[in-house]
Amino acid sequence: MRFIIPSVVVLLITIAVTAVEFECFYNTEDFPSYGFVYSCAIKIGEIKKKSDVEIKSMNGNHITDIDNDGVLGFLVFYKILHHFPQKVTHFFKNIKAVSVEYSKLKEIHKEDLRQFGDNLIDFGLEGNEIQTIEAELFSHNSNLKYISLINNKIQTIAENVFDNLNGLYGINLLNNNCINYVYYGQEIRGFIRSITLKCSDKFPSRDIRIPTIITEEDYNSYLVKLMRKKIIELEQKIEEVNNTNCRNM
Repeated sequence: MRFIIPSVVVLLITIAVTAVEFECFYNTEDFPSYGFVYSCAIKIGEIKKKSDVEIKSMNGNHITDIDNDGVLGFLVFYKILHHFPQKVTHFFKNIKAVSVEYSKLKEIHKEDLRQFGDNLIDFGLEGNEIQTIEAELFSHNSNLKYISLINNKIQTIAENVFDNLNGLYGINLLNNNCINYVYYGQEIRGFIRSITLKCSDKFPSRDIRIPTIITEEDYNSYLVKLMRKKIIELEQKIEEVNNTNCRNM
């Protein structure tokens, strides 16, 4: 008599996390709540897949005798970052200000910001595709003073997301789906309560009127920053045209 012994094949599927290489352009950059700081602005590098979030190397030449420990700002302009980069502080351990702008970022999580801890003072995600601000997003960043989420697609903001930010002074939420306001001032707690009601993920009250308070100095700083972005965009277009012309020669 012949017996057939069934065999069990166990297939283990692992998701490999690959690393990406970034290149910095080092310069002094102006952040709304922190002023001019020595920063790394990403010149080369992109993250299109979730498996590519870890930074393998950070290339680039410092323009002064300051080393990586002196880098306080981290910026990304007009690069594709579908996911937030990890291990930034592996290279720059003293980051105080972070800005990822017009980079097609679709989501942001508290674990993305854990790496910066309480050092983080200024945080911006301008011009991305964020739809949800999750609960406890800033739970690891209690010293934040300024947050900019302007020009996203925000539909919901969790009720407790700003609860631990006792030193928060400014929030820019202009041009979002559920809200279109900016606030700078000492009475920001009242503004925050209105935000959570207007963009609640449970019972949103879209008809709530929120007073907008902004100083002339803050507005002028925003205009300067906007002009700088336009200049960077123009320079990139000029570089693309020059590269095309060189290939055609």
